[in-house]
Amino acid sequence: MEMADVEATISGIKLPCTYTKEEFAAVLKESDEDYKAGRFVAQDELREKYGL
Repeated sequence: MEMADVEATISGIKLPCTYTKEEFAAVLKESDEDYKAGRFVAQDELREKYGL
């Protein structure tokens, strides 16, 4: 158990952006599948769209 998990358990509040190893693995797998399927926006496209 990670320290963030311990803090969340003690406080009863799950902190934003804290994942268990299993949750992180699932999110990473989903992101990888999206990337392989071409479901992403390139940084250059975002910069052009927002004038950055």
